[in-house]
Amino acid sequence: IMKIKIEDNLYLRKLTLDDLEEYFNCYQSKEAKLGFINAPKTLEEAEIEITERIREYSKEKPKGDFFAIIFDNNFSSPIN
Repeated sequence: IMKIKIEDNLYLRKLTLDDLEEYFNCYQSKEAKLGFINAPKTLEEAEIEITERIREYSKEKPKGDFFAIIFDNNFSSPIN
């Protein structure tokens, strides 16, 4: 998987389904739920979101850029 290096321990890379649990957990805090109107409420909803974002990677004109922030080799947060 291609990574974009920001710092020695900080990278951006495309989302994968391997990120599912961490992606879902990012939206489960009280603060995140207030800040994101369409936060996934279940793992199934999170899987649908990631799958849709992965499909965008192959389009000639994607709706946006969707990345995983990797810090110290661990998923930290999604970003778009």
